[in-house]
Amino acid sequence: MTNTFKDITDFTGLDLLKIDIANTYGLDKAVYSERLSWATDYLTNPVDITNASEPLLFKKAVLAYQSAIHTGSTNHNVFMDATASGLQILACLSNCKSTGIASNLVFTNKRQDPYTLVTDKMLEYLPNSTMFEGMTNSEVRAMMKKPIMVYFYNGTKSVEDLFGKESQELEVFYEVLEELFPGAIAAKEIINTKWSATSLDHTWTLPDSHVAHVKVIDKVHTRIEVDELECQNSFKYTTYFNQPSKLGTSLAPNIIHSIDAYIVREVIRRCDFQVAHIHDAFTCHPNNMSVVMDTYRTILSEIANSNLLADILSEITHTPVELAKFNYDLASDILKSQYSLC
Repeated sequence: MTNTFKDITDFTGLDLLKIDIANTYGLDKAVYSERLSWATDYLTNPVDITNASEPLLFKKAVLAYQSAIHTGSTNHNVFMDATASGLQILACLSNCKSTGIASNLVFTNKRQDPYTLVTDKMLEYLPNSTMFEGMTNSEVRAMMKKPIMVYFYNGTKSVEDLFGKESQELEVFYEVLEELFPGAIAAKEIINTKWSATSLDHTWTLPDSHVAHVKVIDKVHTRIEVDELECQNSFKYTTYFNQPSKLGTSLAPNIIHSIDAYIVREVIRRCDFQVAHIHDAFTCHPNNMSVVMDTYRTILSEIANSNLLADILSEITHTPVELAKFNYDLASDILKSQYSLC
């Protein structure tokens, strides 16, 4: 298979239909040239579709391509999904090249997968770990995907449940994340420092003037006593109140999710055709998908070139906040990225 470079803006509708065929077969982590080549080969020499990761969607994509060749048109929509949109946003907020590489904002002639990168590093640093005995790399990746995702939203329970609280694996896990995603970790930790333990809510404004207003909801445990109960006359009752909380883990995920939602709104706003989405996966007519992909990377480039995080934290804290971003021109690289949506 040749690896001829073709910018996403040069993809035709038929190219995107072929990529959709490859994606639904399970080749969504291959480079585009390999997906196009594989789909071309398949259309000439079909293989057993039971090997496809999404057999029904694969068959639908093949029929759509064949119909388009025959009729010159199609009503089939294709999907493109962001590579770990939370990490992409944290990369943009920090200008971190390493996080940008791992989340496909910096073009490396590869289709990067952050979960595979973490898996490979951990297996490299822990060759004798019994935790991974008998497991393939893909099985380890599947096991570690959730802990990696929730870590950047301040979740630690699933991480500790997987590795244990004082294990070597846990220590290496954090070391690998620091090595691969230094900017994402720095941005998350900066946000955590701006939590107000006396506030009832946090409010900030996104670039499109959408206002995010998030109440502080705290969990309260109460024991209720019922004299009429003979055996056990009390039980625990949990309720939630809008009240100040010392636990400040929700601010980072809320800010990231609000920026994620802004990006979706902006993609739909800027495209003069129909675009639908499921979270950070976009779908539209194949003739228009290259525009969606280019629009997505343009918006992320604008975020990387802005002071969005400092502006948000200044509004939340009611105090001017200045942040030192990484000294790297991530915005320019994002405009040349190929797999931010893929």
